[in-house]
Parts: sequence; structure tokens; C-alpha cells
Amino acid sequence: MFIKILAAGGTIDKVYFDAKSDYQVGPPNIMTILEGLNLGFEYDIESVLRKDSLDLTSKDRERIFRAVQRQAADKIVITHGTDTMVETANRLAGIQNKVVVITGALEPALFKTSDAVFNIGCAVTAVQTMPPGIYIVMNGRVFRHDRVKKNVSKGIFEGVAPKNSSAKLTFYPLTIDRWDDFEMLFGKNGALGGCWCMWWRITRAEFEKQKGEGNRKAMQAIVASGEVPGILAYENDTPVGWCSVAQRDAFASLNRSPVLKKIDDQQVWSIVCFFVSRNYRGKGVTRQLIRAAVTYAAQNGARIVEAYPTNPRGRKQLGAESSFMGLPKLFKTEGFEICARPSRAKRVMRYMIPS
Repeated sequence: MFIKILAAGGTIDKVYFDAKSDYQVGPPNIMTILEGLNLGFEYDIESVLRKDSLDLTSKDRERIFRAVQRQAADKIVITHGTDTMVETANRLAGIQNKVVVITGALEPALFKTSDAVFNIGCAVTAVQTMPPGIYIVMNGRVFRHDRVKKNVSKGIFEGVAPKNSSAKLTFYPLTIDRWDDFEMLFGKNGALGGCWCMWWRITRAEFEKQKGEGNRKAMQAIVASGEVPGILAYENDTPVGWCSVAQRDAFASLNRSPVLKKIDDQQVWSIVCFFVSRNYRGKGVTRQLIRAAVTYAAQNGARIVEAYPTNPRGRKQLGAESSFMGLPKLFKTEGFEICARPSRAKRVMRYMIPS
């Protein structure tokens, strides 16, 4: 049995030098707690961050996400500050085939009255017994990441009902053996107006000429050649969502666009389209597709992922023909940052993948 332990700072690692001094976030105290114990498992401790959780940024959470994702171990304990523990847990949602348990302490581990030792013991037990998923362990309880909050006034963590019925999804590259699933998802209209996700791959004249069946055959030929044009989202065995993601050079029409032309010479991967089954809209599928697309791009050598969302400009809702590239707020919540505003309607946003 092997457990990987990642330390992200927080109260559990705070050090006070005297009664009047400010604190510093020191080395992982879990190292001292576990040292010398006759444990029945092997472990390794890695310090990812030394920060109070109130000071964590979206980039810091991405750093934690990448640290978890790159581990070969499937049992991971994270020590973390309690104030934004839930936010980090929710960012880790979507990581597959790992048990991730986040814990911390309401008082520094160096204090005699600290709950650190108890919480770490509970976390180590939980990571060995729970099924794959993201959990928070505090106050002697195990919580799912999406069913917990910190009650600041009481100084405890409490269970809550889920805020929404987000679909639990898995993701796969579109290869020829999944072509029938792609057709099932897109339906007879090819998602929208016979597009079959060819809009950014060919000239406008070609698109109009082969709209419908011609575009379907063109996309099928791309997939049959071994090129992967994007990823499919599944709930169980049902295809429910699509994201077109590939190296930018795969999208010839994008490169010809006067609005969305390249902003520099850096090599980027591009997210150019989403399509979600009608019954799964409003369930967080697009956000999960963004995360999965970044993960897929990173696994294939990407260092920058670029997106081209539509600015709603005050409108409450955009039609499918305007929103198929996503909205800025969705990408922002997943760590993308605006790097260009080429028009009133369009934004260019980038996610920088840590090396």
C-alpha cells in the first residue's frame, strides 16, 4: 500500500515565532506527525505550495491539479488550509481513477490543542477505503467534494445538498471505433445546420457546397485517417458532449479569419467548438469538457491552449450559432485568461500549462 501526500500549506503548517509575531507557513508538519510511527503503508511527501489558503489563486489551484494528475499513485492525501479547501476540491473534480482526500487543521499542528493529528489519521483511513473520487475529511467525517461547506461561525465542516445535478462524465478522443457514437450525438442535423464540426477546417465556399452529408463524410475521413479532431464526453456508455480541440494548424479557416488570426508565433492548441446533447444542457458538461480538453492537449505535448469565446455583451442568452465556441466566464472559471479582444464580440483566451 502506497499513499502520496501533497502539502499545500494552510493553518496545519503555520509557524508562530512568539505570541506577538505574525505567522509563516512552514514545511509540511505531516512529515513530523508520521515520522517514527509503525505504519502499515508506504508514503512519500511532496510540498506543492506554502500558502495560506485565502491567498491561493486560480493558478495555484491549477498547480495542485497538475500535481495530482501527474501522480502514478492512485491514493493521494492533500494537506490544505481550511478556508478555501472546498474550492480546491471542486477544481479537482473530474480527475479519474484516483482517491483524493483533502484535510487540514483549524489550529497549527505545532499547537497541543490542534486537530491536525486526528484529521490526518482520518484522512489516511479514508484514502484507503473510499472509492475513486474527491473527498474532504474534517471533524471526523468524510464528505464528497460537492456536498460540503465550512461553517465558519461553528468552526466545523458540514454536509450540504448538491447545488446541481452535474453529470458524472468520462472522456475519450474521437477515434474511428467511436464514430458511431459521434454520429449518434450529432444527429441528422450534424449538430447544427449540417456542420459536423467542419466550419473551421475548410473554406466557407467548401462548407456551403458540402453542407450536411458532404461535411459528415469529410469529418469521417479525418477520423479514419487517424487524426483526432476532438474529444467525446460520456455518461456511462451514452455520448452526451463534444469538444473540438487540436493544434491550431488543423483549423485552416481559423487561421484565415481576420478577427481570430494568430496573435503571436507561439505554438498553441485551439478549442473551437462545443456541442452538448439537449438533455444534458445546464448540467456543467461544457465546463467538464474544457477541463478534459486541456488535459488531453497537455497529454499530447501542448503548452498553451487557446479559446475564442463569444462576449455576450449584456445579453442573457446567446443562440447556438453564437455560443458554440463557449463563453468567457466558463473559460475564466477553468483558469483561462484573456490575452486579446480582437472585436466587440470575440475574446482570445489562453490557458498556460505548467511545464
